[in-house]
Amino acid sequence: AAALREPHLWVLALLYIGTFGSFIGFASVFPKLLTDLFPQLSTIQIGQAAVSLAFLGALVGSLARPYGGRLADRFGGARITATAFGVMAVGAGALIVTLPLRSVVLFLTCFLVLFAATGIGNGSTYRMIPHVFAARGAVAGQPRETSARKAAAALGLISALGAYGGFVIPQVLSASRTTTGDDTAAFAGF
Repeated sequence: AAALREPHLWVLALLYIGTFGSFIGFASVFPKLLTDLFPQLSTIQIGQAAVSLAFLGALVGSLARPYGGRLADRFGGARITATAFGVMAVGAGALIVTLPLRSVVLFLTCFLVLFAATGIGNGSTYRMIPHVFAARGAVAGQPRETSARKAAAALGLISALGAYGGFVIPQVLSASRTTTGDDTAAFAGF
């Protein structure tokens, strides 16, 4: 309950919705987008197995996450998270510009940039949480144990709230297709 009263929890939750929520949201829509735009390349036959290119997004984002934490430790979580959001904006912008070209290479490149940025942002945002609560506790003169408990509760709450982005992204893409006929408006919003 004490963590819920902390204003920084809500700021960090919004950041995590933008990073982790984007990661799971993009991971859920990426296979459908790939199939809709490039049906001939949505799966590749390797021997007896059919492999989807869609796994690449989740793989890249997952592999990038630990680097976000390491970069946050070295350069500061706020800097790395802000940079990740900037790269996400560039990736979404590039996707908008290149979608009409119907190039699978450009599409995959833009999405892999988005996935890498969301992964790095996940790691850096998550890494900031204990530092923010420790700093806030020190300013308020709270015992270290109190700050640690708030940070632990905040980690769980922020993780749960961050998953909301996974719900929002498919809904926004669907609304964009329904109202405009394509995904451009959704990616402009993202």
